[in-house]
Amino acid sequence: MTESEIAIWEMEPQLIVWSVETWEHRALEPSSFGQSSSVSESRQILPKEMTAPIYAALSSAEKYIFRVTEPLYPFRARLLRFPRDMQDATLRAEAALSLRTAIYQGDRLLHESLSDVVPDWDERVEQILRDLPDSVVANGREWPPHGIPRADFSVAYGYRITLRVLGGTQMDPRVATHRSLLMGSNESFMPPGESRDVVDKLIR
Repeated sequence: MTESEIAIWEMEPQLIVWSVETWEHRALEPSSFGQSSSVSESRQILPKEMTAPIYAALSSAEKYIFRVTEPLYPFRARLLRFPRDMQDATLRAEAALSLRTAIYQGDRLLHESLSDVVPDWDERVEQILRDLPDSVVANGREWPPHGIPRADFSVAYGYRITLRVLGGTQMDPRVATHRSLLMGSNESFMPPGESRDVVDKLIR
């Protein structure tokens, strides 16, 4: 039986796990290594009006993840809607790269330099840091490999989403028995997007 002939409910569920990583969260929550489970949970040092475009871009990337996945309670990982393309373990790294590329192509701002997004970035950040406890500033400067982002760094140096694609059994052995979950991952003829979301609601 070829891979294309395998019934979708016989496939191993493919999951996506991601985290939001920012130097600001690292400075305020050093034990987190800068990682939070969502954009809304990522703590901020700089004024919201200063970094609003950056966090808007991260939120857009996060929404893309939600668009191509389904919840998998009680796990934080989410079930990919298109499992057939990712059954081969050797393709998972490529799949993760493809997803990452799609995420970052969604908003070119993440590729721009911080000075293009926030004029006078260095001066404004230094001014704000002067009013913070020394421990917070020190934690921020431990952001690898070059510490607090400078104006000529890309936005994605200090603000990014990292992700991995995992087979269900890599996450938890119980996931392998949850084949019925894949029934919700029908191979729609429509690409991810608003139209797909509407159709999905209508056929469920």
